[in-house]
Amino acid sequence: MSTTRGNRCTILVNSCDAFSDVWELFFKAFSIQWPDCPYKVLLNTETKDYPNDMGIEVINFPPINGRDCWGKRYKNALKSIDTPYVIPVLEDYVLKESFTGQEMIEQTMDWMDENPDIGVFYIRKHPYVIQKETEFRGFGMLPQKCDYKLATSFAVWRKVFLDKCVKGIESPWEWEVYATKRAWRFPEKMYALLESQEELFNISWGGVIRRGLWHTETKELAEKYGVDIDFSIRGVMDENDPFREKDLYKVCDHFPKDIFKGIFWKELFARFRFYWRKFICSI
Repeated sequence: MSTTRGNRCTILVNSCDAFSDVWELFFKAFSIQWPDCPYKVLLNTETKDYPNDMGIEVINFPPINGRDCWGKRYKNALKSIDTPYVIPVLEDYVLKESFTGQEMIEQTMDWMDENPDIGVFYIRKHPYVIQKETEFRGFGMLPQKCDYKLATSFAVWRKVFLDKCVKGIESPWEWEVYATKRAWRFPEKMYALLESQEELFNISWGGVIRRGLWHTETKELAEKYGVDIDFSIRGVMDENDPFREKDLYKVCDHFPKDIFKGIFWKELFARFRFYWRKFICSI
């Protein structure tokens, strides 16, 4: 990949060993749909390698004491990046069509060079963006407080600001849902593509992996890019019932009759842990 314009930005693909079966599809689509990408591409995972001829560099951060943490690896990966801007993406955000937003990416970095109080430009639409044209054509500013102010969608981040937004204890879900409240206190301005603008990154909504299963659309993408995937290993989501779950065990409904059962204390501890992590991630 060309580096003539890539000395100020790095693309960081945040992944893990368990999702290594997605890498070939992601990078094959990336190389076809964004063939002239000028930026260095890093793949962040625990221990696995990814031999390739696309110039993609793998950075490994093995689990400590057998336990892996997305947030910790994220921060370590950012430390290894020497460019002022970062475009972080998840490995299941597979491009479906040609990316045409190269000039917009360069423009957002120019704007951030000139405005040190800007932390990020989301190159995708955001549900809570203020629907008002700003001095930055095509972008609206996010309010000081809103849900998903921290999001894993395509964006150009100032690296020092992104590092400030990430802690070493979070999963991607916790980062978007809980840790987003951390950004409410930060003075940096955050922008996102206005609803009136055309989407530049055409991907499957939510990615090609849903709840650990392949999205049905992945079969078409695999055929399109000539990638051989054994769908029997991971399984494919049933689109007729994608969010089927058994009823939750409600601790309050089983008190006190179940206090001598293991499931009662297991679920009580799970809820305590849930709310404790919610609190920790938000500070």
